Amino acid sequence: MKTFIESAASLETSIEIARAIELVAFSEGREPYNVWSCPSDSDIYEIKKIVTERGKFETTDFFWGSADYDWYPADILTETYLGETQ
Repeated sequence: MKTFIESAASLETSIEIARAIELVAFSEGREPYNVWSCPSDSDIYEIKKIVTERGKFETTDFFWGSADYDWYPADILTETYLGETQ
């Protein structure tokens, strides 16, 4: 059986996002596929911080399933929204 990260290509998801999803999921005792298929706003935000290395890279450098390169809804997810500042 493939691991979640090994299944990234078949899920049409960047390996970097798959790794971040796995980190977020396991830190909360959840299954990575559940985070991949139905992420919360805070899941997406945490994944963004991991894959962009806190702004070194653009979210559009990575793709996530059917959302493709437009996976991060920047209009609703901000540091203020989630109670965090940079």
